[in-house]
Amino acid sequence: MDIRILDDADAVAEEAAARVSARIVARPDAAIAVPTGLTPVGMYRRLVDAHRAGRVDLGQVRWFALDEFLGVPASHPGSFRRWLMERLILPAGLSAERLCSLRGDAPDPVAEAAAYEARIRDAGGLELAVLGLGRNGHLAFNEPGTGPDSAAGPRLLTAATREANAYLFADGEVPTHGFSMGLGGLAAARRLLLLATGTSKAATVRLMTERSTSVSACPAALLRDHPDAVVLLDAEAAALLDGD
Repeated sequence: MDIRILDDADAVAEEAAARVSARIVARPDAAIAVPTGLTPVGMYRRLVDAHRAGRVDLGQVRWFALDEFLGVPASHPGSFRRWLMERLILPAGLSAERLCSLRGDAPDPVAEAAAYEARIRDAGGLELAVLGLGRNGHLAFNEPGTGPDSAAGPRLLTAATREANAYLFADGEVPTHGFSMGLGGLAAARRLLLLATGTSKAATVRLMTERSTSVSACPAALLRDHPDAVVLLDAEAAALLDGD
């Protein structure tokens, strides 16, 4: 796990966008898994700007959403597909077909998850998975207790995860379950790139880097043994690593 400590959240966004762009230049039709949340917003803004300026072509990439809320249609304001459409796909002028996502309102969630994994395989596997870091160490919607070889499928969400996503639901009714790529699928990605910023992530960053921490206890510990995993931190998120 290659840990890079940068000055602030803007520097993390800049470096993340540069690394994603580099992979796209190397493989324009790459399959790339992408997160939602507050942390990657700056990265998406920079990627869109680079696309508009002609420095990188986002239009051939197969974008795959990491997760989705179960029971939430794509048109819902809280849908992660809608979130990514509004911050990446539409601003870059890309076709909606470039974004693959789990259908939150699929009648058979298990079949939907299996079909999603098949689409990733058909795309040649994930060239890169960009990840955020949950305060409890979750990756996508893989909460603590999820097995390291888990497949894509429905996930029971913790209270902390639901609270972190409450801003997406005006009525305060955050779904109790989500869909997610599995930890096994993320481990199979050729490259992993995790972004974490702010003091609220510092304790989790320290936990995921400790050799004694299991993936079951902290899913983000998955990055420790991945052959090509980079972690981008701002100074605040890295504060508890000082002196190690």
